[in-house]
Amino acid sequence: MAVGKIREADRRFSFVVERDPVALVGLHMQSLVSWMIGETQEAERRAMRVFQLGYAPSGLQLSELAGEQGDLQASANYIALGMRGMATGFDEAERTIMGQGLFGDEALRARAVQLADDYAASDRPKTEIFIPYFLVRVGEVERGFRLYVENRAAFDPLIYYAIWGPYGEKARQHPAFVAFSEQVGLTSYWEQFGWPDVCDQPEETVLSCGVK
Repeated sequence: MAVGKIREADRRFSFVVERDPVALVGLHMQSLVSWMIGETQEAERRAMRVFQLGYAPSGLQLSELAGEQGDLQASANYIALGMRGMATGFDEAERTIMGQGLFGDEALRARAVQLADDYAASDRPKTEIFIPYFLVRVGEVERGFRLYVENRAAFDPLIYYAIWGPYGEKARQHPAFVAFSEQVGLTSYWEQFGWPDVCDQPEETVLSCGVK
């Protein structure tokens, strides 16, 4: 999934869930992949199931789905719950602000972006995996990439949901995407194993990743 092979990710997570129908991480990832390939109803069904089984990070997926349906309050509530499941250091009020920023108006988004900027400028450990995701997701692509590259202590796939998901075209077509892909090892992987579902093999240094 992280390298953009979304159809293959769907096949593999289906393999996991067929063999263990209550594998929470498998169910969660299967729901995310369904959303990323545009199967919205199936994504919601799967996300709600895993959420009801007690896997809090699935709140992120339910937040996106609620926001797409215009339910800002539900979206913010689900984000607050999902971020809590990620062992985040933000308090509940801050998590709600982040949720409102995804689908809210310009003022709500500005509050959330300011919260992300304050976090990036602080001396606190940069372990919040949600913030790079959020910045890329709301169009602050270069800042999201930079924060992820500068502070990743270990591989975490959350930012890639924003890159390869339904709202990721701006990130994939951003001038910073080529350098980001090289810095995190995506380019070397693609050169060896093949290009992502929505990317064409580049000519010289131009990587084209739109919608297919």
